[in-house]
Amino acid sequence: MNDFTTNNLEIRDIVVTRTLDTPLELVWKAWTDPKYVMRWWGPKDYTSPSCKIDFREGGTFLFCMRAPEYQGGQDYYSAGVYKKIVPMEMIEFVQSLADKDGNKIDPAQLGLKDFPKEVRTVILFKAKGGKTEMTVTEYDWPVGQMFDNSVTGLNQSMDKLVDSLADQSSRLKGDGSMSKHNRATIIAEPGKQEFVITREFEAPRELVFKAYTDPELYVQ
Repeated sequence: MNDFTTNNLEIRDIVVTRTLDTPLELVWKAWTDPKYVMRWWGPKDYTSPSCKIDFREGGTFLFCMRAPEYQGGQDYYSAGVYKKIVPMEMIEFVQSLADKDGNKIDPAQLGLKDFPKEVRTVILFKAKGGKTEMTVTEYDWPVGQMFDNSVTGLNQSMDKLVDSLADQSSRLKGDGSMSKHNRATIIAEPGKQEFVITREFEAPRELVFKAYTDPELYVQ
């Protein structure tokens, strides 16, 4: 728990909402599958070289983001525990600054006096046709420079998430371009009139099935 009451600091929540032109199943995967998280975790120009997730209530995670070279190229870690999971609806967790082994770091030791020791975070998901509304709330931030930086950082991270899923979704729908992540194999046997086409998609099975069964996706 964070205790900023003795400093008479104003406390506020950070709330970011995005409506994505992406099915709910894929947006959910962006938060729960390490290889998807690594595509967007961190603000603008940051990358994510590693991500560990034990996705269950009581399970832990350890995310790494790497600063761009012009900012020094350092690795920064966030660790936390999943508190509540409602499949395809809600994820609640607490997160903290950490070292590479997942051990918590007190922000005050880094000179970050207005940075919470723990940040309670809730993500809500709502399907709207073929789109998904996603709301991320980080609770109990003291208003100050770190609050402003966190608002900017979270918005930039969500922009990266939206872009990564838009790219993934367009590849699955078939926008006329062949991605290196999708692979097709054609088998034709001599003397037979039929041939077999096998294609591998870097996408969840549920979303591939939906692409062949949902009229809105099929016509595209």
